[in-house]
Amino acid sequence: MKPTSLTKKLRLGGLLTVSALLLAGCAGSVGDTEGAADRGASVEPGASKEEYAEALADMEPVELTFQAASSATGGNGARDTAFAEAIEEWSDGKISVEVLFGYPIVAPSEVASALQDGRLDLGYEIPQYAPSEYPAIAELVNLQSSGGSGSAVSDFVNVAATAEVAWNTPEIQSNYEAMGVTPLVPVEAEFSHVAMCTDQADSADELNGAVISAGAPDLLQMIESIGASGTSLPYTELYEGLQRGVINCAVNGLKVGMATGVSEVAPHIVAPQDGSLGRSTAALLAGGQWDDLPLAAQQLIYDQLEVYINGQFEVSTRDYLAAMDDFSGGFHTVDDETEEALDATVEALREDVESSDALDGTKLIADYDAAQEKWTQIVEELGYEDNGNWSDFAENLDGESIDFSPLAERMMEEIYLEHRPAE
Repeated sequence: MKPTSLTKKLRLGGLLTVSALLLAGCAGSVGDTEGAADRGASVEPGASKEEYAEALADMEPVELTFQAASSATGGNGARDTAFAEAIEEWSDGKISVEVLFGYPIVAPSEVASALQDGRLDLGYEIPQYAPSEYPAIAELVNLQSSGGSGSAVSDFVNVAATAEVAWNTPEIQSNYEAMGVTPLVPVEAEFSHVAMCTDQADSADELNGAVISAGAPDLLQMIESIGASGTSLPYTELYEGLQRGVINCAVNGLKVGMATGVSEVAPHIVAPQDGSLGRSTAALLAGGQWDDLPLAAQQLIYDQLEVYINGQFEVSTRDYLAAMDDFSGGFHTVDDETEEALDATVEALREDVESSDALDGTKLIADYDAAQEKWTQIVEELGYEDNGNWSDFAENLDGESIDFSPLAERMMEEIYLEHRPAE
């Protein structure tokens, strides 16, 4: 499974069978409830389609409603569609999934309530939009700017490291329990934020006094540390805000930048020399009919998370590479004075986490740092080469595609399999 270069063929939604390296039935499994013996037979990890078809032969067909992350043609649309299609295919049609794009049922910060009352069965939630309801997750979000080293590969590492920490932090799991939902992907870290600016604002003098939009408290703290004025505009209003000069820059992921077309009005990408301007996080949650599904059906859906994880890497990387051409002003890193101010703020955010009332902040930091080190080694072992920031990475890649299936499979083995629904 080990790629020798970054030239493997990209396979959107490609499903690899999960390796049965860990025993099913571990404590803390998704859907592990009393009375599990009445939920039908268990299916072993790595089961074939035929074995799943046999296990679900007597199941009444069911349709699940899945409110996805974005529009069908933008952002994570291809990933979410591939995930739904894999569930239907592997269940031999016993489980169909209606994918709803554009948040037609509830806003992304209210998905948990719709899962509780049955309006949704699967949903893409953004816990950081509701920090009072997800205080432990908010602390993990505050660590995101300290993850990685300013390179593209550090984003691959952070996705895996953050997922591992989220699964292994009891307070994060308790946040979801209190909301009455079941996490499938408890924290889905996006790639690094950057500033998308109308001008090449990469020096302390140019950034001082600039008006910069960002959507999270940690980002606003970073913006204010460099002498800029922070404000919050919904991502749907970023284009107009930049076009009209209401804001000079918008801090967000380049996936959002590509989806909203802001490169037309803010063609300059500005990023730190190291680390990042934070990262967005989301979650894939289950509710509604989830608890009523046979155990084998829950296991089948959970096993298809490999498609979901693989798709996240693919679509995010696609958009970040495309942005290197789409943003005509180019990719710029800030000067030393600005970098020092940002570094000081990152350290202050870590100190805030350390004194958190929501969880053991010292342990969270230690776990996060250890997971970063672990997954840096794994990503290197799998052959993903670190060629610098996204601009350097794109230039070195020179149009070649990347196979993320080994990394997605490794995440399933190392992180997700332990929490697989069990008897």
